[in-house]
Amino acid sequence: KQGIARLLWTESLKICKSVNPNITDFSVYASPYALTVYEKFGFKKTSSEQIKNGIRFFPMTLKI
Repeated sequence: KQGIARLLWTESLKICKSVNPNITDFSVYASPYALTVYEKFGFKKTSSEQIKNGIRFFPMTLKI
């Protein structure tokens, strides 16, 4: 709870935008344990929970 995740995300977003200024969205496969963090960053679930190769995740996207 020191803001490290937010700092990492903010810096990653800056780098991606500098490489591709036309970027419009980001997609992730969030583990159930990371779901609330991604929601705080603005990501929205695009589907219900899925399981592939024994790994549980939620597809999420963020429109910029």
